Amino acid sequence: MAARAWWGEELLDRGPEDAPLARLRGRLTRGGLRSGARELADLFRSAGIGPGASVAVYVPPGFTLMRTLVGLWSVGAQPILIDARAPLGERERLVALCEPQFLVAAAVPEGGDGELVEESPLTVSVRPGGRPADEDICLVQFSSGSTGVPKVIGRTGRSLRDELVRYASLDGMPGRGERILLLNSLVHTVGLIGGFLHALGSGAELVLPVGTRIGAVLETGREAEVHAVFGIPLHFDLLSRASGRPLRSLRVTMSAGEPLPEAAYDRFLERYGVPVGQIYGMTETGMVTGDLTGSKSRAPWVGYPAGDTVELKSVDSELHVRVDRSPYLHGHADRYAGGWLRTYDRCVLDESTGALAILGRLDSVVTVGGMKVDLAEIEGVLRGHPAIQEAVVVHSGAIEAYVGGEGLPPSGELIRWCQRNLSPAKVPKAVFTSTAVPRNRSGKLLRNRDLLRSHSWE
Repeated sequence: MAARAWWGEELLDRGPEDAPLARLRGRLTRGGLRSGARELADLFRSAGIGPGASVAVYVPPGFTLMRTLVGLWSVGAQPILIDARAPLGERERLVALCEPQFLVAAAVPEGGDGELVEESPLTVSVRPGGRPADEDICLVQFSSGSTGVPKVIGRTGRSLRDELVRYASLDGMPGRGERILLLNSLVHTVGLIGGFLHALGSGAELVLPVGTRIGAVLETGREAEVHAVFGIPLHFDLLSRASGRPLRSLRVTMSAGEPLPEAAYDRFLERYGVPVGQIYGMTETGMVTGDLTGSKSRAPWVGYPAGDTVELKSVDSELHVRVDRSPYLHGHADRYAGGWLRTYDRCVLDESTGALAILGRLDSVVTVGGMKVDLAEIEGVLRGHPAIQEAVVVHSGAIEAYVGGEGLPPSGELIRWCQRNLSPAKVPKAVFTSTAVPRNRSGKLLRNRDLLRSHSWE
């Protein structure tokens, strides 16, 4: 295959050698990224990785992962980004599906409890019989899999560049000299593109949390005097409840993945004096709408179309996004037609302003006894109970609720709460309780019944 230019080479050339790019326990400068990526590029070439090679990447989030991706892109290879912390069986299934030619791996430290790893020694192995990369796909990722098997998604260099322009267009997005406390995983799309690649292009510095306890995360942000916090709703909920001094230098936040409960939004605003900004997108499309100012970031609103190239439409209250090709590398042909991608998200589009509200999943509306029931409505009622912090409702022959919180009352009392606030057809037949509802590695609540049932419930 002919040599493929690195889609983001110009990003790497920005800024002086000693300009800070990221910090964890140590520091990574732009010069450190450049030199480290060159060294890895030489290692990859010596192993036979070159233009058009497909490479599965199992590297824990940290500095080595950043250098690995840049090194692979610089030799024209296609990274297939797999979470190194995923169970071995899941990683093997994804590799069998994608059939890469090479594997670049680093061991995940035992007992690390998800902590980030600055430096990880790499091993490179050849997979005989693997398939080369699709001609113009420069990154392969996987959907969150919160409802089942992850989808395989290919991104072109053009789509990544366009998304970076959209991030830069958001009012308040951090720029040169500012510091971002990045709580999103570098393995997933917001952390990788809105975090690492945006910082690379804008001159901002990433501050990666030392430890996973919310107190340690908050202390990291205070010591670094961060100007921004990027995360998921769970992070902002925990930060809103955390004790200790707030982040005095904080001026902007960005939440992604799912709606932030109104109570958590209000607590965070009261504690830090900054609204929680919201973005919306999919791994398939990248970020498409956002509002970091707070005017349209309170759920269910998720901001306005970002930049000049985003096209959205509502078809029978379902959101469709204009994309130039199907993002799926394996199946799902029914989700893309005529240049439009079905999101399966129910929405409201404000025609006068372009603002978008997400009302839940299309598949959250089920039929019970001939009556249409919105499972998202039941979740909202459950979250209205003072002891419930999280709720997921599924339907598989009957409505079941899975709720999390501290000091929860017995299930029977929660069912009576629903009976007082819902019509009979909407009341769950069973409520399962725990201190927390399980989440996947991107931080989204699990919505697959079989996966939920495998968790321990009271």
